[in-house]
Amino acid sequence: CLSCGDFLECSQCCLDRHARAPLHFIEIWRNGSWERTTLHELGLVYQIGHQGAPCTYPDATPRLMTVLHVTGVHTVAYRYCDCGMSDGLHKWQQLLRTNWYPATTHIPSTCVTMEMLSLYRRLKVIATVNVRDFVSTLESLSNPFETLWTPDRYKAVGRVSRQWTFMQRARRSGVVLDPGGLAAARPGALIVECWACPRPGVNLPAGWDTVAQKFRYRYRRIVSADANFRMSNKLKPMAHPDPPLFGGLGVQMPQEQYEAWLRSYVSNCTAFAALMQKDTRFTVGLRWSGVIGVICARHEIMLGLGDLQKGERYILCYTPCCRDSRMGVKEAGVTYDIACQYKKHFFERIEALPAELRSLDVPDITWGLPVWHGNVHDPYCETSESLKYKVGMGKTDGEGPERVWSILNPMSYMTKEEHPGARHDDIEDKVNLHNFLKNVRSGYSLLRRLRLALAERTVQIQAFLAVEQGVTSRQRREWSQKVLDWIEDSTKPSPYIAPKRGGTRRIRQCGASEYNDTRKEATAKKQVEISETGFLIVGMRLEESKQRLRQDRAGTLTVDGQGKIHARRRAVMMREKEFRKWQERFMPGVKEVLEREEMQRRAYNRPLPPVEDTRLYMPSAFGDLNAEDRLDICAASLFDKEVTLRRGQCADALERLRTQLLSRRHFLNFRNGNIVGQNKTTRAAKLIERLGQSVKESTRKYRYCRDALRHIVGEEQCGEFRDLLDDDVDVPGLAEPDDDAVKELGRLGGRGGRHGAPGETRSIMSWIWTAGGVSAEDNEYVHECVRIEWSKALARKARWGEEVETLKEEMRRVLRSVKSEEAEWRMRSDMENIHLRDEERGGRRAYAIK
Repeated sequence: CLSCGDFLECSQCCLDRHARAPLHFIEIWRNGSWERTTLHELGLVYQIGHQGAPCTYPDATPRLMTVLHVTGVHTVAYRYCDCGMSDGLHKWQQLLRTNWYPATTHIPSTCVTMEMLSLYRRLKVIATVNVRDFVSTLESLSNPFETLWTPDRYKAVGRVSRQWTFMQRARRSGVVLDPGGLAAARPGALIVECWACPRPGVNLPAGWDTVAQKFRYRYRRIVSADANFRMSNKLKPMAHPDPPLFGGLGVQMPQEQYEAWLRSYVSNCTAFAALMQKDTRFTVGLRWSGVIGVICARHEIMLGLGDLQKGERYILCYTPCCRDSRMGVKEAGVTYDIACQYKKHFFERIEALPAELRSLDVPDITWGLPVWHGNVHDPYCETSESLKYKVGMGKTDGEGPERVWSILNPMSYMTKEEHPGARHDDIEDKVNLHNFLKNVRSGYSLLRRLRLALAERTVQIQAFLAVEQGVTSRQRREWSQKVLDWIEDSTKPSPYIAPKRGGTRRIRQCGASEYNDTRKEATAKKQVEISETGFLIVGMRLEESKQRLRQDRAGTLTVDGQGKIHARRRAVMMREKEFRKWQERFMPGVKEVLEREEMQRRAYNRPLPPVEDTRLYMPSAFGDLNAEDRLDICAASLFDKEVTLRRGQCADALERLRTQLLSRRHFLNFRNGNIVGQNKTTRAAKLIERLGQSVKESTRKYRYCRDALRHIVGEEQCGEFRDLLDDDVDVPGLAEPDDDAVKELGRLGGRGGRHGAPGETRSIMSWIWTAGGVSAEDNEYVHECVRIEWSKALARKARWGEEVETLKEEMRRVLRSVKSEEAEWRMRSDMENIHLRDEERGGRRAYAIK
């Protein structure tokens, strides 16, 4: 026996030694070589009920059982025990206490060992191994050359594993030990709750609900909602109903209640009913098009999952309310990709939910946009809803769902093909492990985060003090009041947005008539889905995405960074594919250019370039053609409209460049005049370096947009938008300590309005400070830019301070949660049940104490 060791023995000794270990494969010397055989063929009959020991009154007839173990598929001869002194009264109990799980309780002929079930459960939730591949692997272990017949137990293992994993979750939640058991369990009883999130009566201190308003954020629960369309499920015919096991006790919605509400909502909502009847190329043939999840935003623990039938728009309220109605906290934070729209009429939509879900009693909800998703919103929307400026949200980024989806998505290839019940149970098991590991690792992760937050809080405090030292007390009071006014009413002007200049406003007004004409055209022609202006804007945004992608790939990338670059490439590729469809309509001549380019590539056998290196061929790419040849590419109006948009782009890029240069100058001058010492100088240098990177980005964008403008109208018609040289990217009076010559200290941005110091030469102001009508004497603009940097520095300091205090409270809540669970399990160990035998009560008590 290779399982016991590499030694020889006679057949009788082998049978005696394996009387309690019937699941080993044996090799026997036969016909001059070693042949594989089984203990059954050698004559072993395993005694059930006594763990292989002899029985005084065994079952008269030996039976055959197919047993699946981690070593393979075995055929075992066995006998039941009829002596009354066995491990169980019933035959299925004798099998279970042998650690063999029977496929049925009525004359079972197939069993799966619990060791194998435990192994498969881990392989399924960690390595995403499906039951078919796993059983095939076991069969190959038993019959490597596939020359012998092996019983097919694929379906039996699937059923058994579902039952066993559910019972493991139910047992570890403690529900089965409570009075009433599973039948009396509340919805969500099997969820592994977050130890660090506030739960009244579990981990909150006495008097938490009466603390001052400025400290209430410490007891705020923050959740994130998001949809995942990778977790879809195919619509397949079923030979029999396949409900989930006790649906609704885990993170997923109670299926019957959820589907009943969905049908009633469809019947009452005309828009949704029409949507349900219309299949798209993304949803055809799908039972569910994805899932909507509610996740703990700070600790990434899954709280609720709901299936999506046609998208997230109409049923997004159900899942959050089903899981968050039992929060019990005074304040809550909710992040969502489009929270700016989702929060509108939120409580009105709750009224359409079932009565038992209308108890969402959270008087104060703070809505916010995830940090990275907020960049695609309008600047005013981004600043008003960004978590960076939300009081009490700390450094929560709201991107937890994306990280959780990256863990669940590998399972989508398996769950997409499964029946609803099996899919439901597999997702529950995956989420259960994810939540459990997040909890047990919370001590280490919170400690690391606290160390980082403490260090970063010190950095941000010092950075804010460095900024504030150049601000007068009057400015400080005015700016602080502006921030407080905006916090009270976010509809007021945002203190975090750069001021708009007249030059940009005039250019935007020039395009107003064109924009109105476009709207009239779209209104008159219903079939027009996108205007020429809209087509050009899509192309310009795609150009910018490619530029950023080329810039980001140039640096040294980690493995994670390379993965992000590939993901961005896929996103840009999809956008470019959609752009090409509109390009065929608005620029029919480009098709021939693309075909010729593809023929040349194939002729020279060159590989496909990365998507960021492909040319879009905007109208400006054909600006060197004469007026007649341009008409072969597209209509003349398309060139004119691109000129207007390119002028607007140039003006906006100059505006950002001026703001960044003025801010950089202010900090350089303050550093040179006030900061001494290596530590302070190093911190100031890092701040100035970040501003310098922003200057380079704005410079690059202006040059690209101006080059496109020049291709269409020529150098003479570019007007005030000149060629931007390196020497132009400068502020008059900028004093760098490493400059070879001292430049003039101008009035622009100077606190005292002083002129150049004696002995300094007078420099000529760059044209960028007058392009668009900007006055060189505009000191108010300088102070406004500094005010924005001061406001942002104040927000960063406040958020990191909140993060430190929140992390400390979360660490205390973890300890209270663990103590609460310990007390709950000790109470279960002392619980008496008169309907159980002494040995059963002892077993329950031992498990509870464990």
